[in-house]
Amino acid sequence: MNLTIICPECASRLPIAAAEAPTAVLCGACERAISLAVSDRVRAGEEVDACPVCEGSEVYIR
Repeated sequence: MNLTIICPECASRLPIAAAEAPTAVLCGACERAISLAVSDRVRAGEEVDACPVCEGSEVYIR
């Protein structure tokens, strides 16, 4: 499963593979460090059950 992280600072889009997601990413545009909490279900490609940035359960799935 691929995720697109949106930087809370500058709104740049940062594509990552969920299975290999680190615990944090650095925005290439504004250099903000963004902590990630990727759930086991997301890592396994089963379902998006929580936002990896804010950990909220109301998410947009395409």
